[in-house]
Amino acid sequence: MNSLRLIFTITKMKVKVFFYLTSKYRNPSDIVTKHFEYWSSTNHPNLKAFEIVFRELSGSPAHIIETGTSAWGTDSTRLWDRYVSRYGGSFQSVDIRSDPARRLKGQLGKHTRLVVSDSVKFLKNTLPTEHVDVFYLDSWDVDWENPLESANHGFREFEVIRMKLKAGCILFIDDTPAHLDWIPTEYWEIARKFEKEYGVLPGKGAFVLKILRDEPDIEYLHHAYSVVIKFP
Repeated sequence: MNSLRLIFTITKMKVKVFFYLTSKYRNPSDIVTKHFEYWSSTNHPNLKAFEIVFRELSGSPAHIIETGTSAWGTDSTRLWDRYVSRYGGSFQSVDIRSDPARRLKGQLGKHTRLVVSDSVKFLKNTLPTEHVDVFYLDSWDVDWENPLESANHGFREFEVIRMKLKAGCILFIDDTPAHLDWIPTEYWEIARKFEKEYGVLPGKGAFVLKILRDEPDIEYLHHAYSVVIKFP
């Protein structure tokens, strides 16, 4: 019975992948819509942010780098792969875990490269020489009970890529709430203490926002549960 259930699950996944990969898109926004319908949820808090980023890319070839390979939740790795498969460019995603890459094996296009490594080390050693259009920082999940480690890691990633944030580059950081309502209520007191001590709410991009708020020319395209920033 377990073997039959496994065969059924694998077959169902293959069918789902086939229909997803053969879907037709009129524009980049269609990719986002179909992705969240197939692989995530149309109520996902990051759907709007991805719509905005894909609209900014406007169907042009793009070089995209993601930290934190995702094969569940937002399933963002599959989404970025769809963009470069359709419009060209390149996509690299790094994660210290091997599970996401194994889960996505055989489901991604030729423009995508998955790397198993520490994200900061990867960014230091393998940043491309060409312009990077999107940096999506989504590694080190936030522990809302102890959010400092995630914030520190996100800032270390930012320090490495800072010189690559050229005109037109988009910095997209997940789990960086604009206000308390995006944080589970049981952690509000911890979040308030964090804000009192560091001047920002906790999140992956907390210390990045603290630095960038002194740079008036950057454009905030979106800030809710995640933040999307475009550099001048």
